[in-house]
Amino acid sequence: MSKFDFQFQKNASNQSVTAGLAMFETQKKAGIQQGSQAGTVKTARKYIDDAMDLVVSLDYNAARAMLDEALSIYPEDIVLLRLSGDVYLQQDDKDNALLTYMTAMGVNPLDTQVLNSIGSLLGLMGNSHDAKGFFQAAHNTDPSDAYSGYNWAHNSMKDSDWSFFDRLPQILRLGDRCPLDVQPFTLLGLTDDPALHKVRVKARCRDLMKRIKENKRFSRTSVHGRKIRIGFFSDDFRDHATMLLMGRFFDLIDRERFEVIIYDYGSSGNSAVRLQVEESADIYHNVRDISDHEMAELARKDGVDIAIDMKTYTKGARLAAFAERVAPVQVAFLGYPGTSGLPTMDYFIGDEITVPPSLRQHFSEKILYMPNCYQVNDNTREHSPDMPTRAELGLPEDAFVFCSLNNPNKVTPAEFDVWTKLLHNVPDSVLWLFAPTITIQENLLREAKARGIGPERLVFAARVSRAMRETG
Repeated sequence: MSKFDFQFQKNASNQSVTAGLAMFETQKKAGIQQGSQAGTVKTARKYIDDAMDLVVSLDYNAARAMLDEALSIYPEDIVLLRLSGDVYLQQDDKDNALLTYMTAMGVNPLDTQVLNSIGSLLGLMGNSHDAKGFFQAAHNTDPSDAYSGYNWAHNSMKDSDWSFFDRLPQILRLGDRCPLDVQPFTLLGLTDDPALHKVRVKARCRDLMKRIKENKRFSRTSVHGRKIRIGFFSDDFRDHATMLLMGRFFDLIDRERFEVIIYDYGSSGNSAVRLQVEESADIYHNVRDISDHEMAELARKDGVDIAIDMKTYTKGARLAAFAERVAPVQVAFLGYPGTSGLPTMDYFIGDEITVPPSLRQHFSEKILYMPNCYQVNDNTREHSPDMPTRAELGLPEDAFVFCSLNNPNKVTPAEFDVWTKLLHNVPDSVLWLFAPTITIQENLLREAKARGIGPERLVFAARVSRAMRETG
């Protein structure tokens, strides 16, 4: 597996690797401290090269030992510190990763990539508020850095902090120069321009396809007289929104015509949802610990006819395997609502609402239109027998309730402008929003006040259990 394969494979699930491993080669070439000890002591450059080879081979323990030795000799080498933090992260040791990144920041508090690494790690730890600050600091240090700009905007959106919007046009243009620093899922929350989305993902895929050889040869017998083998690829076969939607989906597939193979690159834990999926499959593989290339080879060995990628650019995606081709027919479905831009992704499952025919040109895939709605939804989920009252939810008894319970990062000033105009036009009404933190609530109240809406017109909802979400 090449260095690029490693970086690409990890990017979607581990953003600080993007801020770390994907940039350290550039820093080496720029002449960052490499050590000058003579004799048998290795230079920092040599340690970095050797440790990276171990990382590429997924031998994190050996890489850890080598980096510890290197840092005992070169304790202030920025690249060594950043790579050490990245390896801690791959070992799922977030505390030591953060400590190592902070040590690097102590060496150079203006190192953009160190600030990005800290911001990315804080985001992984669920602390988007503090992550926003590090990304903003990185972007202020280097306004040409696309990665920090996009992630500053993304984490600001999670706080309903729209103070960056006057700089959004400049941030969006940064992707022209550095398309690999633009995470497609982040872009979705910042603009609904489908043409721009396609440009960005196609640039990423061109870079990917330069490094991965597409497999075009598959050994297949005719499907006449045998079942068609469908492979489903995801790491969301667990207690996740994807499986809340899919529910009995796998059980309802016509087993007289199709054979179902699951490729699960999530945790191999014994959750009820994962076990249900395993029982529903004809063949189940947990492929978390094998490379993208090995997963593609396994799928070809299994004789998969149609591969369904349920991730694309969402967290945990393994698009490099689909670039190589795991099956002669490859389909994007459900997880990501935009085009992959991948020339080897043949089809996208949608409907005329989510992909209007007038926008088909912004998808690199052929569109498979479902007759009503592309999204499956489990109709067997149990609903809570308890119906909360308005008073229990903090809602006035006699007001009309406008409601949006989307995650805050999906709400932009454009939507909020429409909603506050509705409140002006319907005096006896309130706006009910999901706002799980005090920071989000304060930001929304400030935005409402700026639009002439008093605090009594906004009602905030907190997170609730699934049973409560599915009430009535």
